[in-house]
Amino acid sequence: MPHVAAYVASVCNLLEPPILFSLSIKRDNIKLAVIPIDDINDINDTKILFRLLNRNAKNIQKTIIFTDSIDRASQLTLQMKARLEMGRGPPEDLMKRVFRNRTIGAYWSTIDDRRKKKVMKNFKEGLTKILIGTDACSLGVNVDDVDLTIQWGVTEKLTLDILWQRMGRGGRGEGRTSYGLVFAERKLLKAAQGAWEAALKPKDPQLPPTWEDLDQLPLKPLPVCKGRDLDRFTLPVAPDTMDLVYTHVSGLYREVAEIKETFQKAKEERQGTHKQPVSAAQKTDPFGCWFLNSDGCLHQIIKVAFRQPGNIFAHRCHCDDGWDCDRCARRKGLDPQTPLPCGLTLGDTMAYVLKDPVPRPPSELSKVVQEEPIRPDKMNASRNKKLAEFLMKWRKDKCSQCHFPSMIRPCMTLPDFAVSHIVKNITRIVTPKQLRRSLKAAKFDLTSSLLSATDLAELLHEIEMHLHSTDKPNIQTGIASSSFL
Repeated sequence: MPHVAAYVASVCNLLEPPILFSLSIKRDNIKLAVIPIDDINDINDTKILFRLLNRNAKNIQKTIIFTDSIDRASQLTLQMKARLEMGRGPPEDLMKRVFRNRTIGAYWSTIDDRRKKKVMKNFKEGLTKILIGTDACSLGVNVDDVDLTIQWGVTEKLTLDILWQRMGRGGRGEGRTSYGLVFAERKLLKAAQGAWEAALKPKDPQLPPTWEDLDQLPLKPLPVCKGRDLDRFTLPVAPDTMDLVYTHVSGLYREVAEIKETFQKAKEERQGTHKQPVSAAQKTDPFGCWFLNSDGCLHQIIKVAFRQPGNIFAHRCHCDDGWDCDRCARRKGLDPQTPLPCGLTLGDTMAYVLKDPVPRPPSELSKVVQEEPIRPDKMNASRNKKLAEFLMKWRKDKCSQCHFPSMIRPCMTLPDFAVSHIVKNITRIVTPKQLRRSLKAAKFDLTSSLLSATDLAELLHEIEMHLHSTDKPNIQTGIASSSFL
């Protein structure tokens, strides 16, 4: 890619610009789709990945899930293992079963080599069905029967070359088709929804018309963030837009006086001011931003980024049902109910959700806002104090059930500020959804806590029982305790 060539030229003090040799990177057997989500750290969005799980391990698709941080990979691994092991035995043995679980494997740089070799061996042999890791498992992983690769979240660290390397782990067997799903937060997608025609009108008649002319320009290693016109990134790669494609590519990076300034300048590029902030979409890799937001085929964006040799439009889709990305599926008018992995459909992809949305069946429209239930119990200082004491005891008992109780402090399960917030807002905590919302409002990160969804349901049920035991017999909340189990 151009910025890599610029770095090599400067570090090696080359008198002539380096020559870029391009090999074919076509992988039309990979179906690409961008899935909008609200927050990669939100447990409600993470539940999408739980749909991959099946009580019968033989029915789980062989999948690789990539993240950009070890912490997030570790959280996903524990959450998915716990979800898979729930109901398979006594609750008090859950952590023991999680540590013994081999259906889901973890792979990142800080894991020792012996364990990594064992995990990879289990993955190749099929004992491990889902592999969760970082960039450490995107190089040298050659497993023929991977059906699905997932990129969970898009950060500033993720470049298009890294993303394509990861997506390429799937569909490596002869005649196989795989899916490559990129889950990206909506704030990275909604920002670029303008008209590329107006944003990319050629203002300079001397703009380079071919790749050969582009290669003669000074090398540019610095990604442009400040002042990035996001509407330009909706540009599709098509035979009639190639002149604009050259114009667009020539403006993705800029020159620097010395290569040693690149990293400092790149840091400054991502730092905005109060009057001129730099959005999350502007901070992402330029080619990655284009990949996420283009109106055209995603495979064509990749071919342009890697300078695919030959005619990039001289190809046909090798997928059985005639589409290789969500944008092509939308252009061909495919049914939005066409199924994807994780229980998703084409209607959940960016091409259908954010690009001229397709009307969905009434049963799948956004949920009608309903009046939130309110607890009729009358609370006072005495009852609040008893409830706080009960919550303290509950979290202590929960800690004693952990696999290593001596290493877990009660506040790591349910911190004091979360207890105070629950007590203060108990009249508005009737359903599990309201409990999760209350904990989130208290700045309690459920994704990194020791509490599972089952624990939250148990906590709400115990609160119900406690309030009933301290209330008059004739006061009813109208909520059956069995609904929380």
